[in-house]
Amino acid sequence: MTGHRVELVAVVVDGHHVLVVEHRDSRRCELPSGPLRDGEDVLTGLRRCVGLTTGLVVAVDRLSGVYTREGSGVSLVFLARHVVGQIQPGPGVARCRWVPVASAPQTLPPPAAELIQHATTGTAQATIGHQPLDTVARLRVAR
Repeated sequence: MTGHRVELVAVVVDGHHVLVVEHRDSRRCELPSGPLRDGEDVLTGLRRCVGLTTGLVVAVDRLSGVYTREGSGVSLVFLARHVVGQIQPGPGVARCRWVPVASAPQTLPPPAAELIQHATTGTAQATIGHQPLDTVARLRVAR
């Protein structure tokens, strides 16, 4: 049996803007993310991933979604706020930029745009779903 990877994804907001990362190799725009390391707690891991990718320090507000991914693995998506720091793209990152939340669907692939929508729309309930290659199937769960 192979191990499952836990991917930490941050929807980092500052006012009405969300942070977008463009990777150097693929030129694809995505949300800041990275793997959870063995023995690392989730919040420390998320702050590490955002810091390494963007140079920013964030405060984590809440878990906004849990998604299984095509293949193996789980993505934990968190809503976070920019606290301090200037953008300094990390290794493998061409650039980072703030995008108005309303224009995120035109900037990001549909699955990432949906993660922003889930994180920033008024509900405090986490979304639980599956991310196939091109779509996101969602299930809202009551607490």
